[in-house]
Amino acid sequence: MNSADSTQNSRLPGLDGLRGLACLMVFLYHLRWNAQPSNSEPLQLPAGPFNVEFLLRKFDIGVAIFFILSGLLLSLPFWRAILANEPAPDTSRYLWRRACRIVPAYYAVLTAIYLIRGGTYTLYGAIDFLLHASFLHPFADYAYYGVHPDLWTIGIEFQFYLLLPLIMRGVGAVFRKAGAVASIAVLVLTCWGIDFAAGATLRALAPHIPDRFLTENGTVISGTVFSYLKLFAFGIAAAFAVLRAHFSKAQADAVCALSAVAAGAVVTLGDEAGWRTMGTFGWPLNALVLGTFAASLARSHYFAQLFSTRWIAATGTISYGIYLWHDLVLHAVYAGTLRGNLSGWPLFLTGGAIALAVTIAIASLSWRFIERDALAAPYPSFR
Repeated sequence: MNSADSTQNSRLPGLDGLRGLACLMVFLYHLRWNAQPSNSEPLQLPAGPFNVEFLLRKFDIGVAIFFILSGLLLSLPFWRAILANEPAPDTSRYLWRRACRIVPAYYAVLTAIYLIRGGTYTLYGAIDFLLHASFLHPFADYAYYGVHPDLWTIGIEFQFYLLLPLIMRGVGAVFRKAGAVASIAVLVLTCWGIDFAAGATLRALAPHIPDRFLTENGTVISGTVFSYLKLFAFGIAAAFAVLRAHFSKAQADAVCALSAVAAGAVVTLGDEAGWRTMGTFGWPLNALVLGTFAASLARSHYFAQLFSTRWIAATGTISYGIYLWHDLVLHAVYAGTLRGNLSGWPLFLTGGAIALAVTIAIASLSWRFIERDALAAPYPSFR
């Protein structure tokens, strides 16, 4: 790889496509849930002696890819400042840009949910709405998944945005005193330690907090932003590799191919939701493999071209809207008569095609009329 001279553009080749692929994986994961006959009866998608459903249930690892990509892309300007021994990016401008990227479209889907869904016009419905609107819902068990389960990741992402400048300040301090290897090692080990400390602290607090908000075995114990920092950390490490690893494009292609095979093995051999916790095919192996794949993809030739083809890059562009709306569309499609008239592959493919087409249409409108204009909003001047 070459050094930072060719990486000044934060839109690194191939990574939009990787985001699009991760989004489609999450879509297929939720499609499998919606198309199954019942909660106790798994979907049957035979392919010879195998049931493809066993693979689709692992596709929630697409969320881990989102987290790693966020760590990679958002830390790049901070790494560039550290490597050039320059001041860190302006925090207020950075946060303005992040807010413009996710808040308007998020509030649009949040408003739609609370207007059209029943059971939201209650006291706890109002609290749930306020928690979601302030991105605090991952800190309350009953609101963690709330009326739209997919939004838990948006809360985690927003909280990570707030923490990143502080994280990179610490990384920079260690880097200047002890070098790159030490700074990345301290980053990963610290985030791992924070995960343990946060879980232990929340378990100690659980008896003193109403069960609706925190229970000893609830989602919050294992699912706050502090639990996922260790995944973001590998993305931050991958950003450093993008800027400083000295590989040729051919070598990057070779690393990308090997890490793609390893990623396939992690997905196939891992457990559903296994990417969230430590395990043989969970953290840290999954984060190392996915981080390596993302970093090498950004510096490769063949794979960057493959992931930059029009359809997958376009999917990456509208991936945020797809993520926000897809599960709502899936629920609507499968709430009709499809399940009573079809089963197996016909049910999966027919409902999936309808839901994907509608979701892409909504996501395209979201990009065109909400997200793109919000991204172009100028930083406010108070002079």
